[in-house]
Amino acid sequence: MERILTPSDVDAMIAATTDKRNRLILKTLYLTGIRVSELCGLRWKDAIASRSGGGQINVYGKGGRTRRVHVPQSLWVELMLLRSEALKDAPVFASATGRPLAPSHIDRVVKRAAAAAELENAMNVSAHWFRHSHATHALDEGVPVHLVQATLGHTSLDTTSKYLHVSPDRSSGEVLVKRWSEPF
Repeated sequence: MERILTPSDVDAMIAATTDKRNRLILKTLYLTGIRVSELCGLRWKDAIASRSGGGQINVYGKGGRTRRVHVPQSLWVELMLLRSEALKDAPVFASATGRPLAPSHIDRVVKRAAAAAELENAMNVSAHWFRHSHATHALDEGVPVHLVQATLGHTSLDTTSKYLHVSPDRSSGEVLVKRWSEPF
């Protein structure tokens, strides 16, 4: 079984989630491609406004590596609304006690969203599927593989290539032929 959601699966899961914070968790996982452990570790001090209207987050990943991930403007605005009066060192996604959410909590949010969206394999869906989906959908939309690699925080392109899924009904020639207004 491939661990990837279709774009309509992602949309359905987000639409089926009524809790504002949980919707934002799903959007953040999908639009940034960060790992669930990285999401749980995000603090408000890691959020940096950018000149383009969006923002950036400092993400602390595997092997002690830090990277900056761009946050699209629409998501950035929603994150800033969630922030309200939170302290700089507070977690972005906190429990009722103010502590960072655990990865197991995020996985429950994802499973509930998949069930609410009535996905066929809802109980198998995990937060990590959003990372696979991010990479695959970005590449399907023509994002260069090196940008996907940087966003995901991989040091090796071989690691990034494990997230890529070949669509049997597409080929690279379809993209190249668009350069000409009329066929040969």
